[in-house]
Amino acid sequence: MSPLVGIMGSLQAMETLKLFTNFGKVISGKVLFYDAMSTEFRTINLMPDPNCEVC
Repeated sequence: MSPLVGIMGSLQAMETLKLFTNFGKVISGKVLFYDAMSTEFRTINLMPDPNCEVC
């Protein structure tokens, strides 16, 4: 379980650095799935709700 927490923390830190430095492409508007058993990543796009004030 510890390695998984480290992987997720590293991914979050990297996304934060990309946002603050405007360097690289952030995964905004997507959900990132990580399967630790097969070591595979998968992303899905999120569509904003036109009736949502926050989206």
